[in-house]
Amino acid sequence: MPLPAGARLGPYEIVSPLGAGGMGEVYRARDTRLEREVAVKVLSRDLTSSQIARERFQREARTIAALHHPHICAIYDVGETPEHQAFIVMEFLQGETLEMRLRKGRMEIPALLETAIALADALAAAHTAGIIHRDIKPANVFLSAWGPKLLDFGIAKTAPRVAGANSVTQTDAAQTILTAEGAAVGTLAYMSPEQLRGDEVDARSDVFSLGLVLFEMATGRPAFAGATGPVVAAAILHEQPQRPSTLRPELTGRFDEIVLKALEKDRMLRYTQAADLRADLQWLRRDTDGASTAAVGRAAPAPASSRRGLLWLTAGVLVTIAAIGGGYLYSLSSRPAPLTDKGTVVLADFANTTGDPVFDGTLRQGLAIQLQQSTFLSLTSDTRIEQLLRLMGQ
Repeated sequence: MPLPAGARLGPYEIVSPLGAGGMGEVYRARDTRLEREVAVKVLSRDLTSSQIARERFQREARTIAALHHPHICAIYDVGETPEHQAFIVMEFLQGETLEMRLRKGRMEIPALLETAIALADALAAAHTAGIIHRDIKPANVFLSAWGPKLLDFGIAKTAPRVAGANSVTQTDAAQTILTAEGAAVGTLAYMSPEQLRGDEVDARSDVFSLGLVLFEMATGRPAFAGATGPVVAAAILHEQPQRPSTLRPELTGRFDEIVLKALEKDRMLRYTQAADLRADLQWLRRDTDGASTAAVGRAAPAPASSRRGLLWLTAGVLVTIAAIGGGYLYSLSSRPAPLTDKGTVVLADFANTTGDPVFDGTLRQGLAIQLQQSTFLSLTSDTRIEQLLRLMGQ
């Protein structure tokens, strides 16, 4: 039975129900100590005796607590009643889920790009912390007055992050209980091919799921549809998605390429990390600012190439690239370049000489996230570097 208004969970007084899911219910509540509204997620009474459910519930709290990002729902507290009813206290958000929004139809392109960039940024932060969400879908995105918020890390996969940072850890026994080898975990319609097969998943699986969400935001329909779950699963595993522009002509150009790269079935050809997807979306938004909606995607650069092709890049090569690129641009026009309000920097790759693969790519990604917060610096994307590399080949 749902909790009635006025019921107490420690210092939290229930006001009204907000929703329900497989693990329990979410309520609007009042923190009687701080006099503020909060959201309280309560583990279903039917699951309080389940070790798996209780550990998963606690793990969600630990996972969210390890993340501090404006587009990830913040956690305030955890607790348990004398009757052993577990609960998590989170920030109270007003608005609607992305799932509710999409029932009204596709999104306008400016809102689409802003939402997509925010979600990719949130995922990049989670992946840097060693957390794979595994359940990216419209129902787990909340559209608030402060922008989109990523919700529900209940089935997230955690791994130790870089040394010196707050780590999210769990015992081998807990991992075995929560995620059995070969088990498909997530929401079927938004799973990656490797997730459906029960293979080991990494950040690229979240990128695929986000690609499905982007497709749906842009076109108003899912990339892979079917009357039954098995039909949808077969489509994800074997069919190629349509180009979004065939369903919405103003999306012609680079937007198609960005989404289709995120939806590559072979994860070796997919975006390696959410940060690369975010960078391409940011270039697309920048190049379309002030332009008509019909011109979306035409001036954007090609999506970022696979990082595997850039691992050999060194400081000396970057100097050569800059010289060649500068000469090429100068040959196009002798007019001086207009002043900009940001300086542009190139972030090269770092060679991991520690012998520990956990550090592969993490330093560069962490620095990129920090640099992109600067109001004085603009970070050159892998796309731009790829274009200059092609010039070298010419």
